[in-house]
Amino acid sequence: MKKIYILSALLLASAPLSAQEVSEDQGKAMNGKNEIRLDALELIVAGNLEVDYEYIINQYSGAGIAVAVNLEDGYQSDDLRWAVTPFYRQYIFNKNGFPARGLFAEGSLSLGQYHHYNYDYNAETMTYYDLDRNTTRFGAGIALGYKFVSRSRFLLELSIAAGRFLGGDQYADDIYFRGGLLIGYRF
Repeated sequence: MKKIYILSALLLASAPLSAQEVSEDQGKAMNGKNEIRLDALELIVAGNLEVDYEYIINQYSGAGIAVAVNLEDGYQSDDLRWAVTPFYRQYIFNKNGFPARGLFAEGSLSLGQYHHYNYDYNAETMTYYDLDRNTTRFGAGIALGYKFVSRSRFLLELSIAAGRFLGGDQYADDIYFRGGLLIGYRF
């Protein structure tokens, strides 16, 4: 019985030693209000450069803007030329005191220009012709994702989003997708 008391006393005495103290720099990282991110997946897969900025409003919400441009020389059908996407995020289940991290839901608007290249058929002349043009589209969408933020202020985000362009275009898709693997820094 004496051994249990000694073991319990040692465990209780060592508990404060194992607790992590938050330094002043780590506290600033927790309270950082600005983030900048780069979508690595979109850059690798689609050749688009997307840079996101987010302002942390409070522990549970943030607002920002994403800007994407196509870096490729040749365009395929329905390729992005450029897009500007303002968004608002609500962080869910964020109980640990580290603001704006974890699971989030997002609402966004999108304005962008897309390149369309199609073949179309003219029934009167019974010939095919090329349709090669750019269209500017406006849409609204939603996203779901998860953000990991380290105490050293680096972050990793996984997200998926879908939206619908407003106003029809017979040669273009009405639904668009966003999201990816973003890496960034909080300051």
